[in-house]
Amino acid sequence: MKRFFRLMLLCATMFVSCSPIEVPNAGNNQTKELVYTVNVNIGLSEMASKYGATATLNVVFMEYNDKNERINIQNWYNVKDNATKRLTAHKLATKMVVYIEVTATANGKTAKQDYFIAQVYYLENNMQIKIDGTCRISEYNPI
Repeated sequence: MKRFFRLMLLCATMFVSCSPIEVPNAGNNQTKELVYTVNVNIGLSEMASKYGATATLNVVFMEYNDKNERINIQNWYNVKDNATKRLTAHKLATKMVVYIEVTATANGKTAKQDYFIAQVYYLENNMQIKIDGTCRISEYNPI
């Protein structure tokens, strides 16, 4: 079960990608907001079914200001395969970390693992964030 769960977690981090898009506000001189499009294509349900298990994936985006104070949390629950979601960053956010929660159930037993992507993403205009199988994971918040 432990090996299965680690395999699922690795696959869960392989194809999550975020692409922020700069969107101007209504006023000409106002601060622009960053809109993130998050794509998930990991095959988690298919992989879990091969082992007679079910799995759920939750992704949490934690945004911080320039004083390392967490100012916003955005949750995406029960992320399905081939899913896309758009998120707007808080106007005071300067950086972000990603937290992944995977829950697997097989043979009446449930295992849950939570990990941070071991990366601080500094929010800039036109930045590209890609989270894949090469990303390191950690039990600790990288901030």
